[in-house]
Amino acid sequence: MIILGFLAFVAVLTLSVKAGAYLMGRRAGAQIALRHREAEHIMESREPPDTWSDSHDRVNRLDGLIAYFRQSQLVADEPTREFLLNELQDVRQRWEAGRRPDKKDSKQ
Repeated sequence: MIILGFLAFVAVLTLSVKAGAYLMGRRAGAQIALRHREAEHIMESREPPDTWSDSHDRVNRLDGLIAYFRQSQLVADEPTREFLLNELQDVRQRWEAGRRPDKKDSKQ
C-alpha cells in the first residue's frame, strides 16, 4: 500500500513538473515573440506599439528592448544585431528629442 502511494506521488509530481515546464516554455516563447514584434513595429513605423503608453515610459521600454537584443542569442548574426541596435537607438534618440517621423525620415 505504501509503495502504491509512493508511485502515485511520483507520477503526480512528474506530471506536475512536466506541465509546469511546458507552460513556462509557452510563456517564454510568447514573451520572445512579443519583443520581436515590438521591435519590428518600431523599426517600420518609428512609433511605439499601440500597447505602450504615450508617456516617457516608452523610452524606458525601448531601453529594455535594446538591452534584450544586445544580449539575445536569437539574433541571426552580429551584423544583424548591429543593424537592429543602431535602428532602435536611432529611434530612441528621436523619441527623446520629441521628434515624430516625417515621410523623409520614415524607412519604408
